[in-house]
Amino acid sequence: MVCSWALQKQTEKVNQQPKFMFIKTIFLLIPLLVHSAINFSVQDHEKNYKLIAHRGGVVEDKHAENSIEALQEAMKRNYWMIEVDIRETKDGIAITQHDGDFKRFYNHDRKVGEMTLSEIKKLRSSPGNASPLTFEELVKMCKGNLHLMLDTKEPHSEQFCQQIESVLVKYDMLSNCYVIGSAMSRKYFLGKAKVGNTYENLKAIGSNDKETGNRYFLFEHGNVLNDEKLLWAKKNDVTVVPSINKFHYRDQSTMMDSARLDIVRLKKAGVQEFQIDSEFDRWFN
Repeated sequence: MVCSWALQKQTEKVNQQPKFMFIKTIFLLIPLLVHSAINFSVQDHEKNYKLIAHRGGVVEDKHAENSIEALQEAMKRNYWMIEVDIRETKDGIAITQHDGDFKRFYNHDRKVGEMTLSEIKKLRSSPGNASPLTFEELVKMCKGNLHLMLDTKEPHSEQFCQQIESVLVKYDMLSNCYVIGSAMSRKYFLGKAKVGNTYENLKAIGSNDKETGNRYFLFEHGNVLNDEKLLWAKKNDVTVVPSINKFHYRDQSTMMDSARLDIVRLKKAGVQEFQIDSEFDRWFN
């Protein structure tokens, strides 16, 4: 009887071993799984995407473009840089305004180049009830908070570029600027700030310029930046800055999905700087 009882217990012990091993394995895996999840989250956070707010900040039909409110909202959302549109007034002053006239936001038909600064300052935006900012007013607000991507709009004079430079030097913000916009301004600021250019232009420049990556960045619409262009930029140590803007997508019903797919694809390719309309910042940390 004793031998039979001992044999039964030994058999039960053997039968239970797989269960105990399974449970033990699960307990051993839990810390590893938790660590992996945390590590993935940390790695994603440490990518620290640098976002550039299109048209002077966070607009989203709530604020006028290049306005104080749009700028302040970009600061709240921890944007790294804003793209600011700059035009020259009749009396040669640099102001922040995208369109050639003031129809949108100010309900005024006259063109920027036909009006003096004092006339422009009488305008009031909707929404916001504020006048357009001078370039210096905007730079003063951005100092210590946001870097600048300069989108100069034609027509403008060479003195216009000199004025912009003097304002940036005054507030010690020139060297960290990105420059897009007119051919004149890109030529003027080359070597003083990084200048944006297309893949085809940079390929031609790269054969003659050993410091391409220090002087230029690759700037193209995100939906046309393909593997060939991205690989070339990586090989030549050129920063890639895709623009993800609403007007790039003709079908507004699929715009958000299309933008998301472009952003996911470019993030996977290692891109870390994006110029975007703020509607798309939901797909970043």
